[in-house]
Amino acid sequence: HAEIVNLDLAPRNNRGWVEYSATVEIYRPVDMSRWNGAIYHTVPNRGGAGSGPDALLERGFALVRVGWQGDITPSERNIVSQLPVAVNPDGSPVVGPAYEEFIFNDDDTRSTVTLSYPAASLDPSHATLTVRQRQDDLRSAPFDMTWRFDGDSRIVIGRPAGFDGGAIYEFVYEARDPIVMGLGFAAMRDAISFLRYDRSDVQGNANPLAPGGTLPRVAMSIGISQSGRYLRDMLYQGFNENLEGRIVFDGMHPDIAGSRKTFTNYAFSQ
Repeated sequence: HAEIVNLDLAPRNNRGWVEYSATVEIYRPVDMSRWNGAIYHTVPNRGGAGSGPDALLERGFALVRVGWQGDITPSERNIVSQLPVAVNPDGSPVVGPAYEEFIFNDDDTRSTVTLSYPAASLDPSHATLTVRQRQDDLRSAPFDMTWRFDGDSRIVIGRPAGFDGGAIYEFVYEARDPIVMGLGFAAMRDAISFLRYDRSDVQGNANPLAPGGTLPRVAMSIGISQSGRYLRDMLYQGFNENLEGRIVFDGMHPDIAGSRKTFTNYAFSQ
């Protein structure tokens, strides 16, 4: 766990451990004699929940989702993780550079946007705003572009002439209170590993996918778009191996995920 960014700055409980929680959603056959022994895991995208395709249910799969995103507000209808905020040893907030990108897709001249993390300072000299029309264009700060803080979590942008609704606005500022987002990888690893290898937890609660003590024979995962990039990153960073050295997912399918990984295991990740 040493490479989970800011884990060393996460608050500890009275046993010296870092606490977090994650929602786990399981759909399994009512008659477990019809279970095919396989876990089909879907990586939630922005907290999305749901059972998945009927075809998989009809073929006896157990469908599982594990929350990993710690920057989504929990509700009764999403699958998220609730992760700690890093704090300096003296109790002061952790402060560092954060990055935001906005594309408004409208013709308004003024826009108010919410920042992913609160600003550590409302001094405008500690932040910069630039705009460019296309991804590869040079960043610029036109004389008729303005911005100001609206509290510590929002900014108001006066948009310049000569840029359409698809222009890219980039805001770099000093933020505070980073979430220890890399714990989302550990949450998914440990939840699936428990379902695969343990008949009960440390409190004696039975594994819901170990009827009569029979453990799953295989686990696979699919991630679509952002969730596919997350799967690729989970594998790359070593979280497809549990603490006993066993494999977590036998197979992964990063679908329409492009060529990249995710901005997850970073300070001020999104």
